[in-house]
Amino acid sequence: KDVFLNREKYDIVYASILEILRMHGPMTFTQLGHRVEERLQDGFDGSVLWYFTIVKLDMEACGEIQRVVNSKPQLFSLNVNV
Repeated sequence: KDVFLNREKYDIVYASILEILRMHGPMTFTQLGHRVEERLQDGFDGSVLWYFTIVKLDMEACGEIQRVVNSKPQLFSLNVNV
């Protein structure tokens, strides 16, 4: 089944993920999701966490963010090589 994303919402969530990771460094999926949700809770029409999950997966696939090796719990960080 095809999933269609609103580009404006994608861009807002994308920018939030980048800014949060730049400001706070590596964090877990849950921590990052909560920070994005807190930031966008007012005025975001739709599920912030749904968009967060899709955008985070896309950013991982493109190599913009990465899983921190051997971190427990699993942490996500900006890929400094991009």
